[in-house]
Amino acid sequence: MKYVTANTAAKDFYELLIHVTENFDPVTIVSDSNTDNNVAVLISNYEWENINDKIHLLSLPGMQWSIQNFIKESFPEKVKPKSIASEFQEMLRLRTKASHDEAQALNNAAHKTSLKIAKNLLDTGIPINKIATATGLTQKEIERL
Repeated sequence: MKYVTANTAAKDFYELLIHVTENFDPVTIVSDSNTDNNVAVLISNYEWENINDKIHLLSLPGMQWSIQNFIKESFPEKVKPKSIASEFQEMLRLRTKASHDEAQALNNAAHKTSLKIAKNLLDTGIPINKIATATGLTQKEIERL
């Protein structure tokens, strides 16, 4: 999975669109503001339809039971006591958490880099308001440096 900032996504949107549709590789977009936890994922329409189809199928009365019976009959040695729906939900939860954690780590790294840049700019005598504009940090964050 690819990670980009919101500004990069806006600037390179067409290329990202081609990337997700041709490679079936989602792109995680993280906020440029180092204080936000805003994260979004860009996926192809094909993947979106597949996700919705799976959710729809699992919501149909009897479908989960039919799938479980098919798996029990076809692969008896691999059947686990958990239901398919709960395994699917757990997989989605873990995938979402992993994506969020990775995006948060990227956001934290970007914030630390912005703080280092701000400190260097501050040491050269550049005004705080200009540093804030250039780095996305708040004036209070810069004043604390």
